[in-house]
Amino acid sequence: MKHHRNIGHNWQLSYQQRKVLTHYYDANKFLVDCLNSGCTVTPTVREEIEETLFLPIALIERRGCSPERSHCSQWLQPPLS
Repeated sequence: MKHHRNIGHNWQLSYQQRKVLTHYYDANKFLVDCLNSGCTVTPTVREEIEETLFLPIALIERRGCSPERSHCSQWLQPPLS
């Protein structure tokens, strides 16, 4: 199964890479949990989240913002430290 699913690799990620991957996973899980809990978001925001949920940030940034997606700039802001 590992061969067919292309899983089970020993990626040998650095501590920082594991930290970033964990943050990415946690953030996506939080969004999915929120969407599945019946939270109130506009259909436009829900669609934007669903369309970009697992995309790398570089692809999300390339999608650009249009007047119809004026809210998307909030998704591209770096996290506050």
